[in-house]
Amino acid sequence: MNLRIGVLLPLLAACQALQPQPAPLPEELKQSVEQLYEAFDFDAGGGADWNSLEKLFLEEACIVNPFAEGAPAQVSSRADFLREFQAYVRSESVRSTGLHERILAVRGEFHGNIAHTWVEFEGFLPATGELKTRGVDSIQWVLDSTRWRVASFTTHYRR
Repeated sequence: MNLRIGVLLPLLAACQALQPQPAPLPEELKQSVEQLYEAFDFDAGGGADWNSLEKLFLEEACIVNPFAEGAPAQVSSRADFLREFQAYVRSESVRSTGLHERILAVRGEFHGNIAHTWVEFEGFLPATGELKTRGVDSIQWVLDSTRWRVASFTTHYRR
């Protein structure tokens, strides 16, 4: 019995040591998260920062649009997502008010050239501060040359 424990304990310790340990998020990634949320913001009659959004999302990025529990996921390409978001920005429901998003918390893991962040946010009317949305985004990032870019983006709105 003691022989088993003497063999198993070092093996378990070795297995534990082999598991990747998350590193703190790099400053450049934190800045990319902030740039992403700033790019989504738009004032009444204005538009989002379309140029920054195109640069922040990989061309092949996968965007899973918010969907109701139990409903099938709706997946969009970067081009389709930006087209849909442009239509939303021009829609009567928000064109006259604008919409900004405030980051409440960012958590994540980073391993080499990949990262995953969970971003809690709330959307509000810029003129009044009235809260309109609250949710969490799951974002996978890749380091593309020298810049962090979105590989996948999924939103869940809280009720």
